[in-house]
Amino acid sequence: MTPILALTLIGLTQGGANATVGAIWPERYGVRHVGAIRSVVQSVMVVSTAVSPILVGFLLDQEVSIVVLATVLAVLIFGSSLMAWQAGPYAATRADYQGV
Repeated sequence: MTPILALTLIGLTQGGANATVGAIWPERYGVRHVGAIRSVVQSVMVVSTAVSPILVGFLLDQEVSIVVLATVLAVLIFGSSLMAWQAGPYAATRADYQGV
């Protein structure tokens, strides 16, 4: 795969993900608390992107194989997906839309 094709696909994926999140979160959690939810998610994302390279580098220095790391990360992604799927839809109430 050429770098230009790879970067194009990454850009399309990220752009689609950002648009999708902006549409799904108000539907799922209601508009009243979307700002608070978004701020917590952004904070967790910043911390995780700062910690993960250090943690993976440490594990590689301890001679943990890349196959084990990839398997653990795949299991974590799968588990996160299951938890998101089990969350169920948000039942918006009239109070969620007052003052908006």
